[in-house]
Amino acid sequence: MRYSRALGMDATDSHSQIHSLTHAASLKNLFGTFLMGGGLFMYDLKEEGLMNLGPWLIREGITICGMVSTTFRHFVQLLTGAEFFPRLRVVCVQAEPLHRRDVDLFVAHFPPSCQLIHEMGSSETGPLLYYPVDRSTSSKSVVVPAGFPFDGMKIRLLDEAGNQVQPTQAGQIVVQSKYLALGYWNNPTLSQSAFHPDPEGGEERLYYTGDLGRMLPDGAIQHMGRKDDQVKIRGHRVEIAEVEMALLTHPNVKEAAVTTRVGHHGDKRLAAYVIPRGQAPGSGELRHWLKKSLPDFMIPSHFAVLDKLPLTSTGKLDRRALPDLEETIAGTEDAFPKLPPCDAIELELIDIWRKVLGVASAGVEENFFDLGGDSLLALVLFVEPKSCNRELSAAGA
Repeated sequence: MRYSRALGMDATDSHSQIHSLTHAASLKNLFGTFLMGGGLFMYDLKEEGLMNLGPWLIREGITICGMVSTTFRHFVQLLTGAEFFPRLRVVCVQAEPLHRRDVDLFVAHFPPSCQLIHEMGSSETGPLLYYPVDRSTSSKSVVVPAGFPFDGMKIRLLDEAGNQVQPTQAGQIVVQSKYLALGYWNNPTLSQSAFHPDPEGGEERLYYTGDLGRMLPDGAIQHMGRKDDQVKIRGHRVEIAEVEMALLTHPNVKEAAVTTRVGHHGDKRLAAYVIPRGQAPGSGELRHWLKKSLPDFMIPSHFAVLDKLPLTSTGKLDRRALPDLEETIAGTEDAFPKLPPCDAIELELIDIWRKVLGVASAGVEENFFDLGGDSLLALVLFVEPKSCNRELSAAGA
């Protein structure tokens, strides 16, 4: 009911059902619509495709349309500007981050009477956070906030020790409510780790979501990715979502995903995968762009350009299906030609660089650090073939 009240649903509403019925969001669609006496209209996305979704929304007179962020992004990019949705009053987008560019496309293609709502929830909590967006909403963030708690939900942001984090700091999103799942079926160990009693002895319980967030000045929660996505690079804790958000500020990056890969020498390194907007930016350009807002240890060592990001059956990003670097590294080279070596010493040095950095090629004027090198790998240069040191000595290096 809290979902229905937040969207102002009543018996006159026609709600779309685009998700698979196995998707957790389907429950709020089904019960939220039927409890208010409205109509639920099924759309088979796999069978009908995105091209037919717009005409279907108009033909059925849909007033509330819900879909995952990736589906919405691809759908709205197919619109021509000639479509008119006379009855549509709410577009509810959930499951993954919503970008500021998505909001711009929404404003361009949907009527002023229609509102965009970004929502976050889970199967353990149901609808959890929502953020209403309209033409008067202003945000400098490249990613739309997850939003404010639904009625009956309280949010705590806790550190590793279980203490409330300071304002603007990231912490695990912990839900305090009476309206939570009872636990995980036949898995008491996992249930005990995720669900906790109210520390103050009340009727509410706590659910540790495993998601990271931080409080914005207006009280909205900014989702910072999964706690599992936090990694340590050279001893520094890195939030992958923060690197992805920085990539999305580049004008020629349409979508981005960051993950970890085992480097050429067995160390853990960041790898970035981008979907270009127009001309694909080169790896050097992306590194220099990220250095404007991120420290060196958060700069990915490798970049790859893809035609599309792999998705799960529910439309979410499938990080495990991102290709190996060896399959994509050729597509990340910068457009300018590399100057070839002019003598045997330069040729051997380039060969050493390729072995240390794990890159296909290098030019004599390229920067070691722009190719993915760091201070630790710089030390490796001096333990590569001893012949290198002999040649360097002979050259007076």
